[in-house]
Amino acid sequence: MILKAETLTFGFGDGRLFENVAFQIDEGDRIALLGANGSGKTSLLKLIVGEYTPVEGRVVLRNGLSIGYQTQFRITDPRRTLWKECESLFSSLKETLRESTEITHDMLSFEKRIRSVLKGLGFEEPDWEREVSTFSGGEQTRISLCKLFLLDYDLLLLDEPTNHLDLASVIWLQNFLKSYQGTLLMVSHDRAIVEAVANRIFEINARKIWVFNTAYDRYLLQRDRMNDTLRKRKDNIVKEIERQEALIEQFRRWNREKAFKLMHAREKVVDRLKDQLKEYEGMEETSAEIGRLPVPDRTEWIVIQGKGIEKSFEEKRVLHHIDFTINRGQKIVLVGKNGIGKTTFLKILAGVDPHHGGVIEKGAKTRIGYLTQTLDFRDESRDVFSELREIVPAWKDYEIRKYAGRFGFIGEDVFKTISALSGGEKLKLALAKIILEKPNFIILDEPTNHLDIDSIAKLQSVLSEYEGSMLVVTHDQWLIQNTFETVWLLTENAITYPRSVEDYFESVRESPATFRKKTEPEKRKVEEYQAQKTLKNRLRSIETQLKEIERDYRDLECETLAIRRDMNLYAHEYQKLETLLQKEKQIASDMESLIHKLDALETEHQKTLNEMEGLSC
Repeated sequence: MILKAETLTFGFGDGRLFENVAFQIDEGDRIALLGANGSGKTSLLKLIVGEYTPVEGRVVLRNGLSIGYQTQFRITDPRRTLWKECESLFSSLKETLRESTEITHDMLSFEKRIRSVLKGLGFEEPDWEREVSTFSGGEQTRISLCKLFLLDYDLLLLDEPTNHLDLASVIWLQNFLKSYQGTLLMVSHDRAIVEAVANRIFEINARKIWVFNTAYDRYLLQRDRMNDTLRKRKDNIVKEIERQEALIEQFRRWNREKAFKLMHAREKVVDRLKDQLKEYEGMEETSAEIGRLPVPDRTEWIVIQGKGIEKSFEEKRVLHHIDFTINRGQKIVLVGKNGIGKTTFLKILAGVDPHHGGVIEKGAKTRIGYLTQTLDFRDESRDVFSELREIVPAWKDYEIRKYAGRFGFIGEDVFKTISALSGGEKLKLALAKIILEKPNFIILDEPTNHLDIDSIAKLQSVLSEYEGSMLVVTHDQWLIQNTFETVWLLTENAITYPRSVEDYFESVRESPATFRKKTEPEKRKVEEYQAQKTLKNRLRSIETQLKEIERDYRDLECETLAIRRDMNLYAHEYQKLETLLQKEKQIASDMESLIHKLDALETEHQKTLNEMEGLSC
C-alpha cells in the first residue's frame, strides 16, 4: 500500500462532490480516474497532494512517498533557455559529475533523457535554445510536463496530460506511460490512452468513488452488469414495498385486533426493505430518449477548394502555397504538429480570416458551420432550451428536449443557464446550435476540449450521423479512429494525404521521436513456450470458473422469482411469509458473494492476460 483514503468527504460550500469514500492504491497500479465534468476528479488529486483539505476523513500516505504532480512545476527563471530549464532538475548530479573521477553511463544518461522527452512532447532542437518566456501558455504547460517526466516518483499524478499536445505527442505520451515503471493515477478524456495504460478504473459517480480492478474494456462490461443487477434488485424491493404497503392499508381497513398485529408485522418488513433499498443505490445514468439530427441540404460535388493559400504573421510564414479540395460527403481530420497553422487554416476556410494569399472557392450551395476553441454567447442568462428554441421555433418542446439529449442535456439540464454551464457543456451547446442551423459543411477546432469520455462518445455518435461534409482538428485518437476515413497532414509547404487513418498512426508510431520501451534480450524459445502454455491453461481455468459463476447467478435469480411468486400466494400467512423472506435474504447474500468472486476472478483474468502480453513483447 502506498496510499489509502479513509471516509473521505469533500465539496465546496454546502455541496458535496463525494462523501464517505474509501480506496487504496498499491505499487504498480495504473489507475484511470473517470467521471463527468465537475464530478471532482481534479479535486481528488489536490486532496492527495495536500492542496485541498477534506471536509471529513483523511488521505494516508506511505512514509517517504514521493509524488509527482503535473501542475507542481513553475517557470522560476524566464530568461533560462528551455534546455537549461530542464537541466536545472539535475543540478546535484551535474555537481557530482564535476567532482567525480569515475564517470558512469548512468551519470550521463540524463542528457539523453532530456532530449528524448523534449522531442517526444513536440519541441524541436531549435526550440531548446529559446528562452522559456518566449513560449505560449500551452507550450509552457508542455514544458511543465517535460520536467515532470524527467524525474522518477513513487506516484505520478496526471490531470488531462494530453491537453495542448499534438497527435504525435499524444502517441509518444501513450507509449511512455505504458512503459512507466512507477504507480500512476491519471485523469484523461483520451480513451485510447486509458485503454492502453490503465489496469484499474476509479469512477466518481453519485458522490461515490466506484473501484473496478480491471482494464477499461472489462470495466465497461462490469459497470453495465453491476448497474443492471442493482437496478433489478432495487426495482424488486420497490415493488415489494408497494405490495406490503397495500396489505398494511388493507389490514388497517379491517380494523380487527389480529389484523392490527399483521399490519405492525408488515410495517417492520417495510422498514427493513427501505433500509435495504439504500444499499442498492447505483450510479447516476445519463441515458434518455434522443432525437435525430436535422438533415442539411445537399451540396455540389466540390464543397470548397483552395489554390495557393498563404499566410504570414509579421516575419513568420505559417502557410505556404497550400492547394486543397473537399468533396461532398468527405469527413476529414486535419493533423499536424503544434504551431504548424491548423487553426489558422480553419479560420481561412471558414471565412473568419480574409487576410491571406491565394483563392478560396466555395460551392454555390455550401453553407458553413464553424466551431472555434473560443466560445462566445450573446446572453449567458438564457437557458439551453431557449437557445435551441430560438433556432427552431416551430419544433415542439419534446422534440427540442430529445435533440438536446444528443448532446448530453438530459431532463432538467435543458433549463440550466449558460452562465452555469461548464466549459464542456458550453462547447456541446455551441455544437448543438451549429448543427441545428443545418450547415452542410462543418469546421470544428478541437471539439473534444473540456469533454469527458462519455461526452466524446456522444460527440462521435453525432459526427457519425451527420450527413454533411466536415473538416475537424482533434488529437483524440479514439475519435479519429472511429469517425474519420480521410487524414490530411498539414506541413509547412503542403497538405499530404496518408492512405488511411491507420497508415498515419503507424507512421507516427515508427517515428524516431516516438518513445519505445527497450525490451530485455529474447529468452530461449522453449522457456517462452512453456510459460505461454502455463498461462493459457490458467486462463482457460479462470474462464471456466467465470462461466460457472454466471450460470449459478442466473439460477439464483430464477429462485428469487419463484420466491416472489410464493410471497404473493402466501401473502396472508405470516409464518410462511417470514420463512420466504429469510430465504430471499440468504439468496441475496449468496448473489453478493458470487459478485465478489466474479470480481476477483476477472482481476486474475486481466492479470493473466497482461502476463501473456508481456511474454509476447
